[in-house]
Amino acid sequence: MTSSNLTMKDSATYRIVVQGRLEANWEDWFSGMKITTDLSSTRLAVTTLRGEVTDQAALHGILNTLYNLGLLLIEVRLQPSREA
Repeated sequence: MTSSNLTMKDSATYRIVVQGRLEANWEDWFSGMKITTDLSSTRLAVTTLRGEVTDQAALHGILNTLYNLGLLLIEVRLQPSREA
């Protein structure tokens, strides 16, 4: 699926990057998205969430949860399904 034919109700695969540390045991809170944490070039913790999101409402829920946890949003990117 390309982004040009994506609708609000379609599932899609996303890559979300935040500044801060989020442990893998949070995956259940984020619809089973795979969570990895690395150090950035500036030695700050950067967490990446990858996975399929059921629709735009679920995406907003994930982003709201990250916000409520105080994690700075760096990037949200729509991914081809095979790169999840």
